[in-house]
Amino acid sequence: MSTWQYAIGLVITLGALAITVATPFLLAHSRTRHDHGPGCWWCHPHLPGRRPRR
Repeated sequence: MSTWQYAIGLVITLGALAITVATPFLLAHSRTRHDHGPGCWWCHPHLPGRRPRR
């Protein structure tokens, strides 16, 4: 197995693991009944370094 194949496999495996772990939290968060509002970083992510438009 080459180094590139190992690196690509590792990235895919870590990505799949992260998705598997995050899915229950995302489902639980999206099923809450109250409105989170614009302060919820999960529902309304703020990209760093971006200025608000006028």
